[in-house]
Amino acid sequence: MMLGLTLLAIGVLLLAQTWVPAKVPYLTVAFIGFSLFGIGLGFFATPAVDTAMTNAPLEKAGIAGGIFKMASSLGASMGIAIGLAISSGLWPAGPAARAPESDHAWRVGTAAGLTFVFAMMVISLLTVMVAIPRSKAAAAAV
Repeated sequence: MMLGLTLLAIGVLLLAQTWVPAKVPYLTVAFIGFSLFGIGLGFFATPAVDTAMTNAPLEKAGIAGGIFKMASSLGASMGIAIGLAISSGLWPAGPAARAPESDHAWRVGTAAGLTFVFAMMVISLLTVMVAIPRSKAAAAAV
């Protein structure tokens, strides 16, 4: 789970590099960022579901799966909504949005929204480090 979250965070951090010139350089950085994001999501999702399901009593497995999926979907949608709200709050509006000098404001807004998402991933990584035992012996001690 920690490897997955780390790859996710690195992917988002690469996407936030809006200072990289447009066209080919940023497209390359974004491609690598999205690739790491996808790989990280794959490495995180499977152990997260496994952890949630194996720690639930057998008679409550369906409820545990439903709660996990609801929390996962709600967390993702709230993260996207808040990140976009931060970004769009910093984007220029009206006629100023079409001015050539507004490019910097678009980049700053986008970087700020993605930096928020990165911060949430770091908090998630710290939560996993603290809340999930590393071994069966550690789990038995809890």
